[in-house]
Amino acid sequence: VAARSHAGLGADGRFSGEFVATKDPPYLAERAAVWDRLWEKAQQDLGAKANAPIEITLPDGSVREGVSWQTTPLEIAEGISKGLAGACVVALVEYSDPTVQAACSPCVAADGEEDDDEEDEGSAELWDLTRPLEGSCRLELVKFDDPRGRDTFWHSSSHILGAALEQRFGGLLTIGPAVDGGFYYDMFLGERRLSDADFPDIQRGFEALRKSDQPFHRMVISREDALELFAGNPFKVDLISRKVAPGEMTTAYRCGDLIDLCRGPHLPSTGRVKAFAVTKNSSAYWLGSADNDSLQRIYGVSFPSSKELKAHKRMLEEAKARDHRRIGKQQDLFLFNSMVSPGSCFWTSNGAKIYNRLQELMRAEYRARGFDEVITPNIFSSELFKRSGHYQNYRDDMYGFNVEGQEWFLKPMNCPGHCILFDSKPRSYRELPMRMADFGVLHRNELSGTLSGLTRVRRFQQDDAHIFCTEDQIRDEVSAALRFVFNIYELFGFEFSLALSTRPKKALGSEELWRRAEEQLQEALEGTGKKWSINKGDGAFYGPKIDIRLQDALGRGHQC
Repeated sequence: VAARSHAGLGADGRFSGEFVATKDPPYLAERAAVWDRLWEKAQQDLGAKANAPIEITLPDGSVREGVSWQTTPLEIAEGISKGLAGACVVALVEYSDPTVQAACSPCVAADGEEDDDEEDEGSAELWDLTRPLEGSCRLELVKFDDPRGRDTFWHSSSHILGAALEQRFGGLLTIGPAVDGGFYYDMFLGERRLSDADFPDIQRGFEALRKSDQPFHRMVISREDALELFAGNPFKVDLISRKVAPGEMTTAYRCGDLIDLCRGPHLPSTGRVKAFAVTKNSSAYWLGSADNDSLQRIYGVSFPSSKELKAHKRMLEEAKARDHRRIGKQQDLFLFNSMVSPGSCFWTSNGAKIYNRLQELMRAEYRARGFDEVITPNIFSSELFKRSGHYQNYRDDMYGFNVEGQEWFLKPMNCPGHCILFDSKPRSYRELPMRMADFGVLHRNELSGTLSGLTRVRRFQQDDAHIFCTEDQIRDEVSAALRFVFNIYELFGFEFSLALSTRPKKALGSEELWRRAEEQLQEALEGTGKKWSINKGDGAFYGPKIDIRLQDALGRGHQC
C-alpha cells in the first residue's frame, strides 16, 4: 500500500513505481475515508444555506412551488406522476436570475473529457435529478429517448462499470465516458491484459452494484481536497494537476465504493439501470498518446429495460450480417492487408468499376454546378503547412519525412494546395466565386486501433471541393453547396442530420471574424428548412463548419 501511494507518473508521462493489481485493493478504503470526512463537511455547508420560496416553471407553462437548496427535480417529477419520476433520467435547468445561474457553474471539469464537446444549451444546464435547485427556474425533465438523457444514462453506467473493474481487478481507473452506442472505462493494470474470458466476472460485479441500488452523490471539492482524495491514483492526480488551477473547484461523484472525478450529471441511483452487457475490450493509451502507458478498455451498453437490451443485441447481429467489410469480401470488391499497408484499401477490378462509376457521377455533378476540376501534388514542403497552420495544429496526424535535409509531408487535405492555385496570379473580384474540385489522394496518420474498414482509413480519396468567394457571397454559396449535398444523398437514399460546429479553443482569426462566418452558415442552414443543431466548439481550427452525419441501414451515425 505504501508503495502504491508513492507511485506516480514520471517526467516521461508514464507510470513509475511499484504496482500490484489485487482484488478489493486497500486504497478503496483509504479513498472512502477521505470522502466521508469531506462529505460530512459538505452536508453541513448545505444545511447552512438560506432557504427561500422558489417557482419552478415547466415546459407547458405550469408553475410548481419549491424551496431553494431543498427541492429537487426528482421531487417535482414525483409530484406530477410516479411514472414520470421513474422514466426521467436528468433535468435541464435554466435559472430566472442570471446571478444564480452564474453561481451554479463555478467548477472546472477534471474528468479527462473535452469541455468543447458539450452541447450548447444556451444558459440552461443539465442537472442531477437529486441535486437541490438553487433558485426560481425553468425545468425540463429529460428521458432516456432524448440524446441528452441517453448520454447521462450511459455515463452513469460507465461509473458502475468502473466500480466493478476496481473491485474485481484492483486497477487504476483513468476515464470512462459515454460514447456512440454505449460507454467504456479505461484502467491501468500494469502488465496484465483483460480478455473476453473476464467478461462474466465484470458482468457479475456490475449486476451486484446495479441491484444494490446505490445512490449517486455529487460533491464540490477544492483542488487540494481532490489531490488528497485521489492520492492513490497518479492518473487522476495528473488530470487534477493539469486541469484544476490553485483556488479553483471541481466535482466528484460517488456510487457504492467508486469515487470519481466527474462533471456529471448522473442518475439518482444505480438501480435505474435494468439491463447491461459487456460488448468488447481493447487496449488504449493514456490521453490517446502512444508515448504513454497502455490501458485496458472495457466497453459496455445498458438500458432502462431488458427488452431494449434484447432489441439492441438483435440490431448488432443484423449489423454483423450487413458489415461492409464482409460484403466487400463476399462480392470481391476490396481488401485490406495490415502487414503491408494498414488502413489502405486494395480495390479489386470489381470494386474499381463501382469506384470509377461514382467518380463519373460526381464529375458530371461538379460540371453542372460550375466547379472546375484541378489536380495538385501529393507531397508538400513543411513550409506550406506552417503557413496554413496545419503544421502547428495537425502535425501529429500527418505523414512526414526528410529529403536532402528538408521536411516534407504527404498531404492530409486538399485545401492548402487549392490556396496555392488561387494565389498563383492576381485575382479580380469578377472571377469570384471560384469553385475547385479535386479527387486527389490523401493520407492521415490514424492510430492503428481506430482503423475500421472503409469508415476509418489512412489512405483515401474524396470528392473534395473548395469555393473562393467574397464575404457577401458566403451564404448563397453555402446554400448551393448544401443543395448539392442533399441531392446526392437523397439519390442514394441516405438519411442524415445537420449541425453547425462553432469556434474551438484553438482557432485562427479574430472572434469577430468567426462570429460573422458562423452567422452566415447559420442563415444557410435555416434556409434549408431542415432541422439542425449546434456542436459547440467543434469547428476546425481555421473556421466554422457544417457537419453532416449519415445514417446507415441500421440507424448508426457516420460523420461525413
